[in-house]
Amino acid sequence: MKRTLMGLQAAAEGKEFMVCDIRGGEKDGIYEMAVELSAQVMGGLDNLQHSATIEATMLFITFTGAHLTILTKSDDNRPINPAFKSTLVSTAYDTETGYLQKYVIPILDTPAAE
Repeated sequence: MKRTLMGLQAAAEGKEFMVCDIRGGEKDGIYEMAVELSAQVMGGLDNLQHSATIEATMLFITFTGAHLTILTKSDDNRPINPAFKSTLVSTAYDTETGYLQKYVIPILDTPAAE
């Protein structure tokens, strides 16, 4: 299923994450590689033991690269895994849901157009 939302093309294809490709147009090698690498990251996350619940995951593909954003909630303020600590960009606390964490994982850097 493909739809346009606020100028973004979003594709939901039964993956563990939503894809927003703001470049529009057809799927290309950059799209395929970003999706493949993101699927590997998510597969690795599934193999880790962690107390966080993954609430939402979105792959953003832009003209300059791609990054995977993961939103989690947890009863503690520990990262999903020590390896992910450097990708943790924000933490908030809500009395009803616990800690809300946002991770941004760089997936691809695309070469600048000349």
